[in-house]
Amino acid sequence: MKDQDKEELQGSDWDNPVASHIEELLTKNLSATLCSALKKIVESGYTKEVAETAILYSSLFNGSKDTVFNVVDSALTTLKREKEMSIAMKFPVFERPPDGGLKGGADVSDTPDAKDYYSSIRFDETLQEYIVEDIKDEAIRILVPHKCKIEKELQGWTEWANEKVMHAAQRLGKARAELEKLKKVKHALVDSTIKQLSELEYAMTNATGQIQVANCTVARIEEEHDLLMNDMEAAKMRAMRVATNLHSATEREQETLRKMQSLDADKAIIQDQLTDLKHQITALNNRLEKARGRKVQFKALWKQEEKEKTKAQNKIDSLRRKLEEEEAAMKIEAENIKQAAEKEMQKCTEDIKRIQKMVMELSFESEKSKKCTQALIRTRGVPPMNWHL
Repeated sequence: MKDQDKEELQGSDWDNPVASHIEELLTKNLSATLCSALKKIVESGYTKEVAETAILYSSLFNGSKDTVFNVVDSALTTLKREKEMSIAMKFPVFERPPDGGLKGGADVSDTPDAKDYYSSIRFDETLQEYIVEDIKDEAIRILVPHKCKIEKELQGWTEWANEKVMHAAQRLGKARAELEKLKKVKHALVDSTIKQLSELEYAMTNATGQIQVANCTVARIEEEHDLLMNDMEAAKMRAMRVATNLHSATEREQETLRKMQSLDADKAIIQDQLTDLKHQITALNNRLEKARGRKVQFKALWKQEEKEKTKAQNKIDSLRRKLEEEEAAMKIEAENIKQAAEKEMQKCTEDIKRIQKMVMELSFESEKSKKCTQALIRTRGVPPMNWHL
């Protein structure tokens, strides 16, 4: 890889969706491979716990073979070797082996580390071979070749992982331009959507709370994952410095791997929860789009209603003013009619009084004339007049 590509790889954001998608695909592929290998090892007559432990110590890259076949083959080889080792540790043989012990010309003893390990075993100059005298020497004779093979497998696994990382980095570099475009589109959509989210704030509160809880959980898991990775690095350094304490280092490594398995299971659960939350967000976004359409319709109806309301209000105001003017005119006319009626009533009352007075006067005059006539008749003997003729 060129220097420019290395700088781009170091500056890449591994938290972007492309890297997460690649990680998810690799995780699913690795999980399916390990499950298939575990099933085949269990079918060979081993328990599930023993098969899991053997897979942890096996390598995934052993050439051009199928990955599942590589894991099963390596795990079965490890189990057979551990079985032979346990038998040798349980029933040690203190006599010299039939092949004359550990010869100085063996391939394993040629390495500097192997010679350091064999330094505690007595070397016979005459026979040019190492003489096994106790259980410790026998254990060194059995464990040193196993350790060298594990180191070779670890080197193969490291090279395989580096190759996968290089491929992922190349794919990530190719997708950076598209990612930048997607980020710009995302920012534009976010800016246009934030202004309208206030109407759906109550509906989004529960989903937002769940997302925050999931994000906190993911952050906590990532922090624990970083701590576990640091613990693994420290455990590897201690294993390289203290090669003689193999049993203790093996137990620590097993414990760390169990924690990683538990962490991977938790991570899978969180991924499922995030997927559910994404579906919920999609449903809420659909509801948001429908609400926007209804809002536009309601806004148009509201404007039309406001216009109609304004027209009706103007008509009502005009009718009210006209009614008030007519009422004022009617009040004035009624007052005039009332005053005229009062004057006419007063005039009629005066006329009635005057007529009554005249009637009384006429009645009095009539009575007076009648009395005079009767007196005259009685005096002169004139017959009374028939007034009824």
